[in-house]
Amino acid sequence: MVIEDTPRLALAQLKALTFWPRIREAGWVRVRLELDGVDVSARIEIQFDRTPFGARAWLKCPICGSRRVHLYLKENGLGCRGCLRGLYFEQALAASHWKHEIAVPALRAFRRCPRADSSQPATNAA
Repeated sequence: MVIEDTPRLALAQLKALTFWPRIREAGWVRVRLELDGVDVSARIEIQFDRTPFGARAWLKCPICGSRRVHLYLKENGLGCRGCLRGLYFEQALAASHWKHEIAVPALRAFRRCPRADSSQPATNAA
């Protein structure tokens, strides 16, 4: 599962809601999301850390209980990246042969090309 392509619930989305003060006071929120026609409902706990400038909010993962800024949506519900075994694109790319067969050679060829802003004069092959 590539994280960049996965629907997610972000703490910033909750803070933007007009009823954020009530969520903050209650310490939890019930979310209902839809993925491919399947409704997923979960109770998400909000935890706070005291800081010198107020408080820092966290979403508590319903699976492992860790504090996160994002929770991701999968068929079996909401969870953190670790619980859902999500990878960032670069991590997934590193595990594939595509990186070594296409991406790295292309990058090396690109780096060998002279750039327009370089001090080397361009050679015209006529």
